[in-house]
Amino acid sequence: FAAFAGTSLSTLIRLELSQTGSLLENDHLYNVVVTAHALIMIFFFVMPLLIGSFGNWFLPLCIGAPDMAFPRLNNIIFWLLPPSLLLLLCSSIIEDGVGTGWTLYPPLAGGITMLLTDRNFNTSFFDPAGGGDPILFQHLFWFFGHPEVYILVIPAFGIISHVIPYLAGKNQVFGYIGMVYAMASIGFLGFIVWAHHMFTIGMDVDTRAYFSAATMIIAIPTGIKIFSWITTLAGGIPRLDSPSLWVIGFLFLFTVGGLTGIICARASIDLIIHDTYYIVAHFHYVLSMGAVFGVFAGFYFWYGKITGLALNELHSKIHFWSTFIGV
Repeated sequence: FAAFAGTSLSTLIRLELSQTGSLLENDHLYNVVVTAHALIMIFFFVMPLLIGSFGNWFLPLCIGAPDMAFPRLNNIIFWLLPPSLLLLLCSSIIEDGVGTGWTLYPPLAGGITMLLTDRNFNTSFFDPAGGGDPILFQHLFWFFGHPEVYILVIPAFGIISHVIPYLAGKNQVFGYIGMVYAMASIGFLGFIVWAHHMFTIGMDVDTRAYFSAATMIIAIPTGIKIFSWITTLAGGIPRLDSPSLWVIGFLFLFTVGGLTGIICARASIDLIIHDTYYIVAHFHYVLSMGAVFGVFAGFYFWYGKITGLALNELHSKIHFWSTFIGV
């Protein structure tokens, strides 16, 4: 449901942008649509699917466990999801709706507490009128926000690393130890590059140089993963059934997203392209075509194991080609 709601909102965005005049005729309403689209897609589509569905269902199966540890605690996470989705949808339709963009609050405990006390108890953590620092808000948000995108895409990496060796007739992916270290490196480096989202705020040149360099270094472990996947495929005889198509689509589109990311990482270039659709295109190549194609690769690959049924191969390939051409 959340996927269709989020996709419907993205269709509204594309319709608004498809003409020179205004379709919605309300700038705030457009911002509400963008905000709802982002939050629904991230927190109610990709994360519940990759971490909830694949994680909860597949992890115990992979390691031979009867269930997740703390199953009741695990279960309440699921039951909190529908009411939280309902509350988010309500926030878009009550009064004028929330049109803040998806960076509306830092979910880290300290950040959200500071924001709540600023709004309700007259503190001034972020309000410059009381000696606060609005840039601190951005730091707190992006310190969460950048690792978040790796939370979204690393499970998709895992799915691709499971699917490729099977489709290529291999026992395991090429360069297995290197792949493990690459994933750990991506996880670690993801925590120390957050301010590349903030190059235009007026930070000093040394800080920009560090965050540019650190961001570009992430390309190394990511490149190791891409080349290892391609080598695994090249060394075998891949079957071009529907999971293979999703994997190949993932490799191509994620690589495009990664290459555009290296360009975004240059502080001097980012001063020009910041807040343009180049940035939007970059993270949609990485997430919409990275994480989502990984989801579909896993879905088609394990559908028989999940349900005991088989999908129509022709319809599956029509789904792939319509999605691949559509994006």
